This record gives sequence, C-alpha cells and structure tokens, in this order.
Amino acid sequence: MSITRVAPKRKELERLKSKKALEDYLKKGGKITEIPEGEVTSAATMKFKYRNARKPEHTKKVPE
Repeated sequence: MSITRVAPKRKELERLKSKKALEDYLKKGGKITEIPEGEVTSAATMKFKYRNARKPEHTKKVPE
C-alpha cells in the first residue's frame, strides 16, 4: 500500500477498461439486475472465478 494512496497505472487501466465494457454492454441493450440485500440465489446460477467445477450428471452415483 502506498503512502499517497494513488492507484497504480495498471489498476487504473483495468478500471477504465471495465467501465468502458460496462458502457458498451448497456448501449447494446444489456440489462443489469440488482439483487436485493438478503435475497438468496442458488450457487449454480452464479459464476465464481475460484470454484470447483460441477460434476456431470452421469457421474453422480444413485443410491440403491
């Protein structure tokens, strides 16, 4: 962490790229839905950067 609290150029460029991508997405008709606080979503519908992949249905064992 720097003493002056100035963001590094790399982070600033990443912020600008993501802001531009967001603006382009909205211009093309994309919609953003905001999830109300406290509402629960299923983990299967969310995309996580660090998560184990879901196993295919055919590999799951059915108890006999």
